[in-house]
Amino acid sequence: MDLEAKKTVLRHFPYGLFAVTVAQGGEEHGMTAIWVSQAAFEPPMVVVAVENTSKTIGMIRDAHHYGVNVLQQGQRDLAGKL
Repeated sequence: MDLEAKKTVLRHFPYGLFAVTVAQGGEEHGMTAIWVSQAAFEPPMVVVAVENTSKTIGMIRDAHHYGVNVLQQGQRDLAGKL
């Protein structure tokens, strides 16, 4: 992704419901989040609030990366499964 595309995405990061996903050590895990924010343009980074006692935080720490997916209207059932 080029620099201008990254800036465009980070500037327009929506508010809403998100699915945070991580894969580490052959295991996959997901959770819902409602607070995600831009942390930096260079390198492009976002920050998400994850409870210290959750399974997700340990996996993110070990994997050193995670995915943030913006859920659309009508995907509450998916959010409920996470």
